[in-house]
Amino acid sequence: MTDIKRLRDCNRRVLFCFVFFTVWEAISGHIRYSIPEEMQKGSFVGNIVKDLGLDTKEFSDRGVRIVSRGERQYFALNVKSGYLYSTERIDREQICGQMEKCLLNFEVLVKDKAKLFAVEVEITDINDNEPRFQEDELEFRISELVAVGTRYSLEGQ
Repeated sequence: MTDIKRLRDCNRRVLFCFVFFTVWEAISGHIRYSIPEEMQKGSFVGNIVKDLGLDTKEFSDRGVRIVSRGERQYFALNVKSGYLYSTERIDREQICGQMEKCLLNFEVLVKDKAKLFAVEVEITDINDNEPRFQEDELEFRISELVAVGTRYSLEGQ
C-alpha cells in the first residue's frame, strides 16, 4: 500500500515538473519598453525581432502576432520589420489615472514555436496638465530668525 502511494506521489511530481517546464519554455521571454505619453499614432516603440534575438527573415514566416488582454490594442507589430509601433495617441491619465506607474502588458505569440513572449510598455508622464491655483498670488511673511528647513503648510490659506 505504501509503495503504491509513493509511486503516485512520484508520478505527480514528475507530471508537475513536466507541466512547469513546458509552461516555462512557452513563456520564455520578457521585454520592457518605456515611452512618453501623447506620442503620435504610428510612433516607433521598439524592435521586437532584435530584442528577442530572432532573425527578421524567419520572423515574418512564423505567424507572429500580438495577444492583448485588454479591450483596446494600443500597439501593432510590423511582421516584415519586427517593429512595434503605437496604434493611437496614448493618454496616460486616461488609461492609468493617478497610479504611480502606468504599465500596458501584452504577449507576442510566435505560432510555429508555440511561444509567448511577455511585453511590458511603461507609459511615462509628460507635464501636459498645467497647475491651477485658486488665487493668482499669495503673500507670505517669514521672519529672518526662522530655522533653516522650517516647513509651512499652504492648506487653509
